[in-house]
Amino acid sequence: METTRGGILGRLAEKTLGWIILGVLILIGIGIWQAGPEWRAAMWRRLWGTAVWLLLVTALPWSA
Repeated sequence: METTRGGILGRLAEKTLGWIILGVLILIGIGIWQAGPEWRAAMWRRLWGTAVWLLLVTALPWSA
């Protein structure tokens, strides 16, 4: 049987944090939508570079 240690305040903090994160994600989405094409292209290049770097870093220990 699970017990809740935080009680009602813990649950309220959990819900509040969830709404704050949702609001931040919506604001980020609006910012990306209103950004210019050169900014979006630069962001995609950075995201692809980061993804490739993470792939190399995670694969390197197994290849060595």
